Amino acid sequence: MRRTAWIWLAGCIAWGVDGLLHLRLRERPHAELAFLMAALFLVAWLFYRVQPRR
Repeated sequence: MRRTAWIWLAGCIAWGVDGLLHLRLRERPHAELAFLMAALFLVAWLFYRVQPRR
């Protein structure tokens, strides 16, 4: 799973950008959800990047 951990990081970046965009558009509820999703993807990336190779 370690070789595909970059997918989680890409998702984190995408959700973070989405959150920033909606903050700029003053859509706070959508921005909050996007930042929560970014945090979830960040935690998943941190978990999967330290998995041992098989």
